[in-house]
Amino acid sequence: MPSPNLAVTHVAAAQNQKEVTINDAVDALDNAMNQALSVAMADANLTLTGTQANRNGLIILTGTLTASRTLTLPANHRRLAIRNATNGGQDVRAKYAGSGAEVVIVPGATVLVQGNGGDLYGVGGGAGALGDLTDVFIAGAANGDVLQFDGAAWGATGVGVYNRALLPFRGALLRRSTNFSVATTGVYVAVPWQTAEYDSDAFWDAGQPSRLTIPAGVTKVRIVGNIEWQTSPTSQLVRCG
Repeated sequence: MPSPNLAVTHVAAAQNQKEVTINDAVDALDNAMNQALSVAMADANLTLTGTQANRNGLIILTGTLTASRTLTLPANHRRLAIRNATNGGQDVRAKYAGSGAEVVIVPGATVLVQGNGGDLYGVGGGAGALGDLTDVFIAGAANGDVLQFDGAAWGATGVGVYNRALLPFRGALLRRSTNFSVATTGVYVAVPWQTAEYDSDAFWDAGQPSRLTIPAGVTKVRIVGNIEWQTSPTSQLVRCG
């Protein structure tokens, strides 16, 4: 009688040469946890055999796909790593036969899946949890934005390394993209900044572009500026970086 999920043969009562069955079982468990198997997908859906799914710890899918394809697993409880190494830039959708939950494996991703024979799930999130960014729509998102989920919706929290979560400090970097002319009146003139390269805590407000507001609780502030003066007959031109 085999085991319920991996179909490993049990040792029978009063069996002769028990070591043969035990050794075969140990090998089967070893392969189920560690062995890798490459399987070519012929640009079509694929169903793994029990031996392929139960005697390997990693299934590497190869071949060239022209559309998203389905990989159907045997209907037993099994934790298995699957790698989409196909060409063509297409997803592979791992599932059991029927209409249960499936896991989308994007090109180049390796996903650990766990199922109960009806529904298949990605284990621990990662590549298979989100699928790809077609699952998320962010109005106005730009290249390099860091996305954050607040429990209800996704939103951009910053740009690249300037995201607050990645900064080792609180601060803002302001710039002008055009020159600013200062009349020679002999008085101080505030410089209206035009853009913020990063702003961790809303220090700068475009509605009051010459002002920085220090958040409550901050007791020490360091300000560094870079200004280039260009003299003209009628005014002082300031280029601020």
